[in-house]
Amino acid sequence: MARTEGRYRPDPAFLRALSKVVKSLRIKKRQTQEQLAVACNIHWRYLQEIEASENTPDEKLKNPSIGVFLALSEGLGVSATQLMAKILKEEQSGI
Repeated sequence: MARTEGRYRPDPAFLRALSKVVKSLRIKKRQTQEQLAVACNIHWRYLQEIEASENTPDEKLKNPSIGVFLALSEGLGVSATQLMAKILKEEQSGI
């Protein structure tokens, strides 16, 4: 099993903001988690774990790869730049 101590972990506030933004955009588009997951070519359970941040301990927050991030932006119908801007804005408002 790979050791995780040396891996970079973003600030939990960023991961929680990502979670909230993805969920909010998905709901605005009236997509189910399954529909977005299919559009992104990821498992719906993984999307559910990305979106679930409220009761998730910091060390268990999902940290999607850049490939998944790009797929999410495409599936949500926004550019990666727009998605990142929304996440950073949410992160700032949560501080």
